[in-house]
This record gives sequence, structure tokens and C-alpha cells, in this order.
Amino acid sequence: MVNRDFYGSTDTLQINSPDPRKIYYSNTQQTQLTIEFDIDQELVAQKSFVGTSVLNGQQFTLYLKDYIYLDGQSGSVDSLRAEGNKVHVYLNKPATATRLTYLPPVVPTGHAIAYTGPYLLNKREQYAFCFENVAIGPYQPNQTLQATSVDLFEVALRWSLLPNTREMKLERQENQGTFTTLATLPASSTTYTDKSVAPGSRYVYRLRTTLQSAAEVTTLLLVMMSLPTGIEEPQPWSVQLSPNPAAQEVLIQLSEAQPAQITLFDQTGRVHRQQSTSQRESRLVVGNLANGLYLLRVQTNRGTLTRRLLIRH
Repeated sequence: MVNRDFYGSTDTLQINSPDPRKIYYSNTQQTQLTIEFDIDQELVAQKSFVGTSVLNGQQFTLYLKDYIYLDGQSGSVDSLRAEGNKVHVYLNKPATATRLTYLPPVVPTGHAIAYTGPYLLNKREQYAFCFENVAIGPYQPNQTLQATSVDLFEVALRWSLLPNTREMKLERQENQGTFTTLATLPASSTTYTDKSVAPGSRYVYRLRTTLQSAAEVTTLLLVMMSLPTGIEEPQPWSVQLSPNPAAQEVLIQLSEAQPAQITLFDQTGRVHRQQSTSQRESRLVVGNLANGLYLLRVQTNRGTLTRRLLIRH
């Protein structure tokens, strides 16, 4: 967080503790609950913790399922499973509870002086906030939404089809802006390809499924588009840009002279400059381009390299 707030770090994914957003029954028998956390979290549910007693030196085991309380009572949970930003809680019998609590208010055994786990946490080992008596919502079908393939300017989405679907609307939020509609889809649709994404951008996709009963189910998915700093395989030659940031022009220096095609494009994929060279050094005029981050690609018979170029006047 210090790196983010004071030093401009862009490595911010999952640096916050997971925070529950809503809890609801996710099957009609009410034997399953789903806890949804922030959209950018990827949860891990520790099954158990094995420790050594400070009293007698004997080993003891604590189970996470014992510290999920329905209406203040333990013993109703059979198991837990993490899936993306969701944690599915499987109950040992149908429930009518209206409140859920995670983690005990006091140390549950005499083996330790503080609660030692197990915990809910994310993939970066940030522990979820404990919570008490959070409302459990009514039944909501659990729909999955995932990115099945991601390219530099394209992302393919796939989702599970809910029974009695009447219509689906797919929306997209770019870089924490407002949601805009991508498409209104027929009831049988299970895929959509978004061909207008930009490298380095953050997208949240929202699938709004309207059922025949007029109920609406909303499913979210976070997609972080990669921004290339080079190609996947190392090349025996290199490219350097100077200055970077550039204001009027940029000097492109290849480690060796060879025929090359130079292309400058913005983060939407729009090409702004294109030129050929056979020299080690060439210059690209950028003085009339808008401020922002661009990608400069150098293609040769020996491979391709891509570099980021910041234009700042």
C-alpha cells in the first residue's frame, strides 16, 4: 500500500484484505451458501490448522468449518470451497439462518493464547476481514463467468447457462469507469468475444441474466489485460528508446543493423506511425501525438520486440 500510495506502484492487485460484499443461499434446498468478496480478489479457504498446545505440548487441529457460525451457532458447515472471488459454504442440512459470522470472538480452545487459524485469505496471503452477523440473502442461482482466452486486443468470455433464462445483457467497465452495454444476447448464448480491449487495461465484465420469472442474476468477472514489454521468447538482439518519456521525437536504437519495420500504436490498437529502416538508429517524430502510453513494435526477419513509450509534452 505504501508503494501504491507514495511511489506510484501499479502492482496493486489483491494487496487489500478481502472484504465480503454479499452472502446468499445458492441452491433451492438452502444447503449451500455463497460469500462474495471484492471483485479483484481470488480467495483461498484453508481447511485446517495443526498446532502444538502451549499447555501440554500435544498437537491439536482446528477446522475452518467450525468457525463459520449461522445465527451465532457452530456445527452447521460440512465444508468450504473457494472459487475466484467467491467462497461456497456447504451445509450438513437445510438451513433457515438469516445471519452469518466468520471467526470466533474469543480463542476457541485452551491450546493457544490467540487464534492461530485456519483462515480465509487471498492468493497474496492477505487475510480476509472477520465479520459478525452479516445478513444472508434469499436464494440466488450461482452463475459462472470466465475468460477462456485472452489475446493482446481480444478476450473471449464463457458462462454457464441458467435454467429458464429469458435474456442476457453483457456490460463492461473499463479502468473503474462506468458500465457500458456490449451486447444484449439471446437466452441460449454462452459465449461472447470482446474484440475492443486495450493492452494494460483493467476490465470488469457484468453479465445480467433475466429469468422467466423476471428475477435478475448479476455475475461479475475481472480481467486484467497484459501490457507487453517484449516478446515471450528472448531475441539475440535488442531495442532501446530514448528519451522515454518523449516530447518531440524518439531515437530508436537496435543492437545491430538489420531490415526492420517500426510501428507505433496506442492502447486501443490504433496505428499512429509506421516506417521501415535498415540502420541501427532511426528517429520517430511524435510531437503532434497526444500525451499517453504507446506501444512501439519492431519487426525483423529475426523476430519481434515491443517496447512501451510514454509521450509527455
